Amino acid sequence: MPYEIETKRKDLTVDTIHGLLPTPHIHSHLEMIFLTKGHSIVTSDQTEYCMKAGDCFLAFPNQIHFYHDYEPTEGYLLIFSEHL
Repeated sequence: MPYEIETKRKDLTVDTIHGLLPTPHIHSHLEMIFLTKGHSIVTSDQTEYCMKAGDCFLAFPNQIHFYHDYEPTEGYLLIFSEHL
């Protein structure tokens, strides 16, 4: 599966989200998503997980992952270095 390599320059990024990234990607940080609204399918290492409001997903370093929103999504995004 082709994927994009993302380079993270900060040890910690906290942000609100309005829609999740549908492009397969990988990075050396952990990525935590907490949905407050909507419904998305997360694909991680070729396994699909259903995410709905109130759910949390954690992608580990160097794990290919992406999202497919079935409804508009909102929530919080934390991207952080394993050193934290």
